[in-house]
Amino acid sequence: WEWRAAQARSQAQAFGDGLIAALSSDASGARLAALESVPATGDAFAVRQLIAAAEVASDDPGAAEGFLRAVMSDTGVSPRYRDLATIRLVMVPDVPVLSTDRIALLEPLTVAGAPFRLTALEQKALVHVERGETALALADLATLRDDVGTSAAMRDRAAQLIVALGGLPDES
Repeated sequence: WEWRAAQARSQAQAFGDGLIAALSSDASGARLAALESVPATGDAFAVRQLIAAAEVASDDPGAAEGFLRAVMSDTGVSPRYRDLATIRLVMVPDVPVLSTDRIALLEPLTVAGAPFRLTALEQKALVHVERGETALALADLATLRDDVGTSAAMRDRAAQLIVALGGLPDES
């Protein structure tokens, strides 16, 4: 047991050291190349891919999409990381994902008990706004506003968007 724990600790440390070294470069291209050279499987792979996607999202949304979809499709990755990659994919500007596809990606993440439920609801509401579906956006925002787990900042954003869409912030 001790030997396995020491091995796991050593592997985690080597992975973390590899990530830190990869991110220490000033050049974005060098950081990305160094990140991709850090060996990783399972959840470590997901972490590496999520960091890589964040590195390239503003300059190359298509590459970010590739990194995120790799996590989303890897069954060796924990569901929470696949869900996080899905949320990130929907949030990356200029990724050519149709709004109907974004809604379909977000829908399973909005079920009660899902770890990113509130963020998924907020993003789904924004897609509805983008599509001109005010009633659906208001419904999602009201659910978000009324959830006990919603942070004050998220509740404020929801209330502001409700008002901007013509609703009243305290309607139920």
